[in-house]
Formats: sequence, C-alpha cells, structure tokens
Amino acid sequence: MVPDARVVEVWARGPDGGWSFGSGYRVGPALVLTAAHVVQPETGGPGTELFVRLLTEDRRWQVRTVWCRLDRRMDAALLEISDPEWRPPPGEPGVRWGVLSGSAPGVPCAASGFPMSQRQDNGLRDTDQLSGSIDPGTGVLRHRYEVEVHGTVRARHVAPSPWSGMSGAVALSGGLVVGLIVEDPRAFRSARVDAVRAVDLLAVDAFRQAVEEDTGRSPVLESVELADLSAPADRPTEVRSPSFLLRADSEVVPFHGRERERAELDAWCREPGFGVRILTGPAGQGKTRLAREIVAGLHRERRLAAWVTYDGPSATAPGHTVLHTLSTPTVLVVDYAETRGDQVRSLIEHALANRHGTAVRLLLLARTCGDWWSRIAKGTSALLEDALRDVRADALGPLETTPQGRSAAYRRALDAYATALSRIPSHDGVPWHRHAGRLVRTGPDVTGPDGPAEAVLALHTRALTDLLQAGPAPVPRRPGESPEDVLLHHEWRYWSRHAEECGLRLPDRVLDRAVAAAALCAVDTEAKAERVLRTVLPAAFAGQTATVTAAGRWLRALYPPAGTTVWGSLQPDRIAEHLVGRQITGADDPLFDLLPELGETSLEAALTVLTRAMAHQPRLATVLPALVLTRAEQYAPGALSVAGRTDPPEPLRGALTAVLENGRIPTALALTLFDRLPLTPGPFRRASDILSARLTRSLVRVERKHGHAPLAATARTIDAVATRAALAGDYEKAISTGDAALEYWRAVVAAEDGRRYVSELAGACANQAVHLGQVLLHPDALRLAEEAVELWRTAVDSGQATPGETAPALLTLADAQSRTGRPTDAIETVERVVRIRRDVAGNGSPQDRHALAVALAALAATLLEAGDPEQAVDIVDEALLVWEAMPGAPADRYAAALLTRAGALTDLARHAEALRTAERAVALFADDGTDPADRSRRETLAKVWNALSVCLSEVGRDDEAVVAGRRSVAHLYELVERNPRAHLVNTVSVMANLSHALSEAGDAQEALDMAEKALRLYDEHLHSGAGHTAEISARLLDTLALRLNNTGRHEEALERSEQAVEHGRGLLEADPGRHRPQLSRLLTNQALILVELGRLDDAVRVTLESVALARTAALNQDDDTTLADLALSVYNAAIDLGEFGRLDEAAALAEEAVGHYRALAGRHPEAFAADLGDSLVVWGQLLRDLGRVEAGRVRLREALGLFASGARPESVGETRALLDSLTWRGDSA
Repeated sequence: MVPDARVVEVWARGPDGGWSFGSGYRVGPALVLTAAHVVQPETGGPGTELFVRLLTEDRRWQVRTVWCRLDRRMDAALLEISDPEWRPPPGEPGVRWGVLSGSAPGVPCAASGFPMSQRQDNGLRDTDQLSGSIDPGTGVLRHRYEVEVHGTVRARHVAPSPWSGMSGAVALSGGLVVGLIVEDPRAFRSARVDAVRAVDLLAVDAFRQAVEEDTGRSPVLESVELADLSAPADRPTEVRSPSFLLRADSEVVPFHGRERERAELDAWCREPGFGVRILTGPAGQGKTRLAREIVAGLHRERRLAAWVTYDGPSATAPGHTVLHTLSTPTVLVVDYAETRGDQVRSLIEHALANRHGTAVRLLLLARTCGDWWSRIAKGTSALLEDALRDVRADALGPLETTPQGRSAAYRRALDAYATALSRIPSHDGVPWHRHAGRLVRTGPDVTGPDGPAEAVLALHTRALTDLLQAGPAPVPRRPGESPEDVLLHHEWRYWSRHAEECGLRLPDRVLDRAVAAAALCAVDTEAKAERVLRTVLPAAFAGQTATVTAAGRWLRALYPPAGTTVWGSLQPDRIAEHLVGRQITGADDPLFDLLPELGETSLEAALTVLTRAMAHQPRLATVLPALVLTRAEQYAPGALSVAGRTDPPEPLRGALTAVLENGRIPTALALTLFDRLPLTPGPFRRASDILSARLTRSLVRVERKHGHAPLAATARTIDAVATRAALAGDYEKAISTGDAALEYWRAVVAAEDGRRYVSELAGACANQAVHLGQVLLHPDALRLAEEAVELWRTAVDSGQATPGETAPALLTLADAQSRTGRPTDAIETVERVVRIRRDVAGNGSPQDRHALAVALAALAATLLEAGDPEQAVDIVDEALLVWEAMPGAPADRYAAALLTRAGALTDLARHAEALRTAERAVALFADDGTDPADRSRRETLAKVWNALSVCLSEVGRDDEAVVAGRRSVAHLYELVERNPRAHLVNTVSVMANLSHALSEAGDAQEALDMAEKALRLYDEHLHSGAGHTAEISARLLDTLALRLNNTGRHEEALERSEQAVEHGRGLLEADPGRHRPQLSRLLTNQALILVELGRLDDAVRVTLESVALARTAALNQDDDTTLADLALSVYNAAIDLGEFGRLDEAAALAEEAVGHYRALAGRHPEAFAADLGDSLVVWGQLLRDLGRVEAGRVRLREALGLFASGARPESVGETRALLDSLTWRGDSA
C-alpha cells in the first residue's frame, strides 16, 4: 500500500509564465523527490515558482530546488519545502530505498501520482494508483526500470501522453522506493513507463548528501527480493529507557577497536562465491555490534547486506527461494544462530542452489559453536556437507585487555551516555556531562575484580549505572548489588511510569515479575499471552479481564516485539537473564507448570534463557536441574536440545546425565532423548552408550511382542547409534552396532509388507560398507556394497527410489572393488555413476553439478589406481572445472581432486606440473587453523602435505620434501593416538614415504629412525585390529631393510627383507593376480642387499625370480602399470647380470627392457622417454662389452637423441662422453 501522506502534486511556473505539473514523493521530513523535467519544463530554464500539494490537503506549499539533474541517464530533482509553517507528520517512519537484486521477472510494484488522464471538470487532477511489474533484465543498458502496467491501458488521445503528469511518482516494491517514473515510451503505447533506478540516484554524492541532511541518516540500499526475510536497514531504535542505551542496535557508544576482526570480516564479505562464517562469544562481548559495523561499512559503499529476521519455525524455506535467483552479491547476518538451526540450514541450502554463482555470504552470530552447527553441517545433502567443511568459527575475545584501555573505554561510554540520557524525556534537563566529568576524576577503578577479561557490555553497564547514580535521582543500593541490579532499579521507574499511562495499578513486585515472565515466555498468540499473565498476576488481578488486557498492552509498549511474538523482551539479553534470575527462585514456580503447555518453541526459548542465566545467576543453579530430574518427560528433551546449542553449566549436565542413565524412564522418552543427544556426545558419551544399549534391549522386547513395525523402529535406532559412533571416529563400535542394525533391517524386509523398507536396508548396507572400508576390511566392505547396490536397484525398479539415490552406494562399491584388486570393475561402476550424474547435471541445480564433479573425481582416482594416468588427468580436469564454476567449491573435495591430478602427472613424469598442482592443494589451506578434534580436516591436510613431499622429491628438492613430509606425519600421528584402528595404516604409510624422502636428502640415519618408528608404531597397535594386513607389514619391513642396507647394516637388512618376502609369498598364495607385482619389487630390493653381502649367486637367483613374477603379472594384467613394473624389473636384472659377468643373458634382458619401454614411451612419451634412454644406455654398454661396438654406438646415439630432445637434458653430457669413449673394434655381428 502506497503511503498516501508522502504523495504530492508538483507545480512549476516557467520563465514564460506557463505551468507544468507532475507528481512527487516526500522522501524526508521536508524533502520531495520528483522528475527533473517537471521543474525544468520545455522552456529550458529552471522553474521560477515551485509548489507542492499534499494528497491529504488543498494547501500549496512553496518549495525550492536543492538538487537537479537532467541528462540522458538521469531525470530527477530534490525539492525542499521551504515554507516556514511546514511541519512534517509526527512519528513518520523513514523512507526505505530498494534495488532489484535478482533475476526473477515480474517483480510487483505500484506508484501513485497525478496523470493528465485523471483531470476533473474543475481542472484538478485526481490520483491514479498504477500497479505493474518489473523485469530486472529489461532496460539494463539504459539504466532504467521498465514498469509493465497491469490493468486497463490508457487511451493515447490524451496529449502528449495519458501518463503525462505521472512523472515524478515513485515506484514502490515491497515498501521500498525502487525507481522514479519519468517517461511513457511511445513504442509500448502507454503499456509501459520508464523509471530512473533508485540505485543510480543513490550513486550520486550530492543526492545522498541532500537526503542525509534532511533525514539525519544516510540512505541505505536494500534488496527488494529479500525484504520479506530481512529487517529494515534504516530503522533507528527508539530509546525509551536506560536499558535501551545498552542495546547493540542503539549504537550509543561509538564503535572502537577490533581493527583486525573488522578487516578480516570485511575482506571475507567481499570474497566471491558462497561462504559461511561463525562469530562466537559470550553475551555482551560485542558480536552484534561488530557485525553492525561491518554491515554499515558495506551499506556506505551501496553493497547489499541484511539482518535476517526470525518469525518462528515456519519461517524457513518459502521465503528463501529468492536466493535461487539472487544476482547481486549479498551478505546476510543471522543473530542468535544457535537458536535458529532450521532457518540457518534452509538459508544455506537455498543459497547453494543459486543459479548464477552469486556471492552469498552468511555471517552467523552465536554464543557457542556446538552441536547446533554439527546438525546443520552433517546434512543429508552431499553438497551441504562438503560446502560447510571449510566454515570458520572465530571466537571474539575481550575488547579491552589493559587497565589503560579499559579506563579509556569507560570514559568514552560515560561521555556517550551523558549525551544520550539528555534525549530521553524522563531524563532530560540534567547536566549529565558535568556528572560524567566528576566520575572521570573520582569514579571507581574500572580495572577491578573482573580483570581484563570483562565483557564490553559489563563495562558499559557499569558506566551507565555509575552515571545514573551520580544524577539527581539515584536509587538505594544495597551491599553486594551488581551494576545489573542497579540498572534494573532504574528501569523499574520506566515500567511503573508506563503502567500508570496504561491505567494499570499493580504492586511494585508484580511489575518486576511480569517483565521477567515476558523475557522468559516468548509467545506467539494472544491466548498464550493471556495464560502467562493470569499465571504471574496475583489472584486478585488475574481474574480481571480488563487488568490482564491492560497488562498485555503495557508489556508490548515497554519492549515492542521484533517478529511474530506478542511482546518483546528486556534487552540486552544479559540484563533480562539477570532479572529472570532474581524472579525465578525455585522449581515450584507456577510458570513451570505453564511452560510445557505453551508449545515446544516457547519451552525451548525459556530453557535457553534459564540455561544462559545459570552461568551468572547462582540462584538458578538448582532450579533447572531439579526440573530435569523431577519432571523429565516435560523438561529433559528440551534441556538436552538446549545443551547442544549452549555450554551447559555442570549442574545441568549432571542432571541430564542422570536422566539419560536412568534405566527406568519410559521407552518413548528414551527415544526422544536419544534423538536429541549431540551428534558428538562429548560429556554425555557414557550416558549415550548406556542409553543406546538400553533402547536396543527395550525395542527388541517390543518387536518380539508386536511384530515388524516396532522392528523397523529398532533398526533405525540401532542404525543411528552406528552413525553416531562413526561420526565420533569409533569405527569398531560403528561396525558392531551396524551389524546388529542390518540383522533387524533384513528381518523387516523379509516380513509381510516389508518390501517398502528396501531402500532403508540398502542405505544401512552402504553405510556399513563405508565403516568397514575405514578399517581396511575391504572384502567385507565389497560384499555389503554389492548387496546395497542390488537393493537400490530393486528400490528403483519398484519406484521407491530414483537412479540418483543409488550413486553413493555405487561409489562405495567402486572403492571396495578398487581396494580388492578389481580395477576394471571399479572403473565400470564409477562410469555408471558419471552417466547418472550427467543425465541431470546439464540444466540442474548446483547440488546436481556438485554430484557430477564428485563422480568425475572418483572416476579419475579409480583410473589412476588402475594405471591410466593420462585419462585420469583429463577426467579430473573436468571435475575441477565444474567445481570452479560453482559458488563455494568444497575445499576438501577440491584438494582431493588436485591430489589425484598431481599423482597422475607424477606417473606421467610431468613432475613440474605435478608440483604446481600439489602446491595449489596446499594453498587451499594456507591460513588453516585446524581444530585438533577435526579428524577429517587433519586427514586431508596429511594427504596434501604428503603429496607435496612426493612431488618435491621427484624434482630433486629433497630438503623441502622432508619438511612437507614431517607436516603430514605430524597431523596423522595425533589422529592415530586417538583412534589407531581408523588412522594407523595411513599414518605408517606416510611415515614410510618420509623415510624415503629423508634418504634421498642424504640423512640416512634419520631415514632409518623413521622406518623403525613406523614399524614399531604399527606393531604396537596390532592389538587394535587396525586393518592388519601382510601387505602393510611387507611394505614397512622392505622400507626398513633398504634403510638398514644404506647404513651398512647388511645382515639386519637381509633379515628384514626375508621377513618382507615371506609376507609377500603369503600374499601371492592368497591372491596371485593382485600381489605378483609387489613380490617382484620385494625380491628386486632383496637382490640389492645380497649383492652388498657378496652373495652373487643368490642375488642372481632372486633377480631372475623377480623377473619371472613380473612377466607373469604382465601376461595376466594387460595394463601399462604392470608393464612398467616388468620393464623396471627386467632393466634391474640386466644390470645385475652384467655385473656378475653373465653378459649374454644381461644383453638379452636389456633388449627386452628397451622393447617394453619403447612401447610405453609410444603411449606416454613424457613418462617413459627417459626410462627408454636409460635402458638403451645399459644395452649399448653391454653390447660394447660383448665386442659389438658399433651396435652399442647405435643404441647410445638413440639414447643421446632422446635425452637431448628433452627426456632428460642433464644426462646429455654423460651419454656423449660414453659414446665418445667407445673405440672402434669392428662389429662381430
């Protein structure tokens, strides 16, 4: 609805005496916005006389032009009502300015003006309310909004246009001024009108300055599309009482300090793409004020930033769909985020669904970052989980940490409050600045007992109460009373004065209790409000309807509500909590009988207030725990939910633990409590285990009695226990519990009508396969993954599931196939996933594109594992491109894809490019401040640093490789100490890599120490069942054998090598196809040790066995990885046999090696050209030693050509010298 009191008619008399007419809109107390051509008619000069007539009266008011601009882009003027008798309407809210920030067409708008078509017989023009819509994508190049007029189109016979005189009317959308109507384009026959955009008006400095001078506030640009879910940006807080001065939105004390936090947050707000950041800190620390400062800075630059409002649990998805089409970078701030989990999740999900990759940044303010965030971050959407992996939570520390800083802050606060108190009607006329000056000279020591950690609100409260007490009306202060107590005494005067104005006659103590009840009971209906008031008012008043109604009006007037609640609350929160602590002194308070009846939302809001108040109100230490213990069914579930959003005091934790561990509570309550347990139980871990076991036993008894419906509930509960255990890193418990869940799910599916549970059984199988894979039980994981895929196929065929839902199980299956030596099957499985994802990703949502990128990255990793690095690079590059085109690409996924690329490039001998790729992965976490408890991030960092170490080693930067390797090991070593079963194998593998890097760097002793430490760590944790395999043992023993050999301890080296080979032979017997290459490598290394011991015959025997194994592997596995293993084995054998004097056999082996490398170099020249050159050199030398000098020269010339053409330039000189050294002896061939 257009606010008619602001609509004006504009009259302008030109220099020739002629009149022009138009419309206008009052944008300030005395400032009118109109079109420039209205006040500069066709005569060309400015109007000599200007008047405006308000819609609500006939009088004309004289105005003058304060700003005007008429050119190709701009047609606007600001007029000031200069008549000395003018008085603006009282209590008028400020005008809000808007911009269309999205791409969705058909944005509704309206305008009121005085067009010529509404001219009456008496010559006056009546109003016309134009209604229409705007398509944001129209008129972009002309910097105009084109308003599509709805309804009847005016006839063109009205000259010069039926809309003539409408110029100067403003287009309003969602209550925001978005444009200024200036033209009726002839091409559209009056079906459209053009409007100058408000965003372009506010870009003009002189325009903004004129508005600010008239209104006292700088105009702020707001998003039209976000108006329904955000608070007005330019609505000053009315200061009604002393407590209002302490509110963050009053901004009484000028902002000071926090330069580092401001700079970091401001830079983060301007980053591209989607992002979430959490700012935590106790009440009164300054979170909200800091965020307001950030938002104000963005507004000054006409950037979009808004505070998201909260209207209860229903205010989630519907209004958030506007984020899909948002096309302008926007910052959204959510205060009290820990109490608004559903809304925060919805905002994130819809922001991720943005179609344009727009930078949507969500700044969440919360007291703690606990289970409330875990529940959001562990969503069902893979994109949601991945996008939130990198969210940073910053704890806001104290503002002033030195006595000097606190004293200065105290003085600033005194000065600001002295000025502000003078503007409160009940406190004006007092020389507050004189009192403040006296306090500065003689006031108390503000560095007192609280020390430098005191929150800024506490310091400001002290300054305000000191000033009030220094004034003419101090309140009696009893010993031991805090500044909060004193403030509440002063605030009571405000309550009492307004009670009298409302005709409310209540005892003093009742006023306190009523305000406390309003702070505790956030109700959303008048009926609930009435019940609260009848509970807190004395019996003599509670039965009087008029008194109850007056009390409700009084509470609403004291602290107006911000959302849909009936009344607001005393603020700041800490002051309200202090009042609640004074008024609620026992668990028998009548309000506690009422609270559960007000609904879950109101109950949890009250419990949040009580829990927070417990931290600083000793009176409440026993109240809430007593409620939890004695009225568990009513209060324990809500208290447990609140405990996940706050840091509950010890008494509350103890009470909740007692309830959770109580085996006599009803099963229904136990189920409710289990669902509300924090995902990572923390202090409730023991209670969680006890409750899980108890629930399982109880539900089993129920299902035995009542059949398969309760059985499904049992399965879900046990499944949830397994999921929680896995989230906590306890895979052993996850697996044992998951087995039990599977047993129940299979029974459910086998029962009558049980086929509808097939998808749940499939999900349980896939989850269990993942858990088994975490502890390297890959054959078992494979079996369950295959079952999961078959079950999903059944679900899809029966219409219970879509093909997309099968993808996670297929990826789990592919991983298990790859890890059990079935690379071809793994590739085919992942290719199925890629096809599924491609079908929907083309025109799909960001979630669909993200899912495609995940599938592509998995395919690339599988191809690399299967020995096809070239195709792996192509596929992973596609995955990276998909992520790069999305807002908020998940760093962990992106880094894993980069590591796949680096590994593939290393296999292709593109070492410089591989190193650059690994460095890109490291750069993603350059400023990472990883929480020690963040297992997943530590695993990622370990992989990143290990990959960098390998790449550095390949380019000869051995010292840097060691540094990177150490960082990788440091991350993993902490994890393995906490959970060896989950992390041991990865840790010792990386330690083996570091041992190699140390050896290459020339530190043989430390390399040996690292190898010994890896083996010792592995042996120490074998009792954990940490994926103990002969394969890992063989690798660690082989690494240790090589390090011992390098340090001259050849006998010990041989002993370790023999142990490694023994493991290798056992592996070969169990799975010949998979383990031949590994045994071949173990034997090759053993031959090196035998040579050092002088046991040449044994070395030859072992070498030939290695070659035979490699040949068999190459015959059975037709891939380049196996062929490369054979080529290396044959090459090493040729060298060994040559050294033993068996030249003919050696030359034949060298020739074979050349053949293999020639084939490999033909397909992968960058990876194998240098190896081909090396094998040609060895063959040439052997031919020379056999007397076939010219044949040797031919091979050496070919090798020289390869090296010189770029295969390995540093080998050119050595090869040329070798070629020149050959003396012509003739060629016996």
